[in-house]
Amino acid sequence: MMKEKISRYIDGEGDKEEMEKLFKTNEEARKYFNELKEMKDVLSRMKVNAPPNIERDVLYRIRKKRRRLAYVVVSFAVVFLISVLFLKIEGLNIKNPGESTHIYRTAPEKHLMLPTTKGPSPQKGFDITVSKNKNDKIIEILKRYGTIKKQNENTFLYTLDSEKLPEVLDKLKEIAKVTNVNVKEEKGPITLIIKIHNNR
Repeated sequence: MMKEKISRYIDGEGDKEEMEKLFKTNEEARKYFNELKEMKDVLSRMKVNAPPNIERDVLYRIRKKRRRLAYVVVSFAVVFLISVLFLKIEGLNIKNPGESTHIYRTAPEKHLMLPTTKGPSPQKGFDITVSKNKNDKIIEILKRYGTIKKQNENTFLYTLDSEKLPEVLDKLKEIAKVTNVNVKEEKGPITLIIKIHNNR
């Protein structure tokens, strides 16, 4: 309805005051008017003997092509964004080849750090099994090389310099059984979880 009024107005029909008011308040109407007027000017300059409503037909085809182009552009953009997101999520699961994921365990007789093929343990540390009357001796050895903080009845947080760990393990093995050693090879201070179990 609006487009027909605009078309008639360009042909010299319709209420000028009404149309000017429409153009001031309605941007789409103003835009359509300008496009149609420009098309009419071009056609009149070319002196084309065109059938009636040619302007609207041509304008309709132009807009249809624009919509189709916009649809293609949006489709490509969506596919591109999905691809980028997929690659980003996949990238989070790819490990850097330069990173080491080894977990180290102590060899039975020598305190060399050997890589193990087992999966990661939930915590770093080791277990100590000892008779109850030697608990104080164990705590004394641990305090000599680092700082110890009680977590609960038989679990302790132990912080020491990583270079002292082999010596600590040697001292502990003189009076107790040390098992489940799980320590990553690191330099500087390390914090371990130590569990002390008493023989029955």
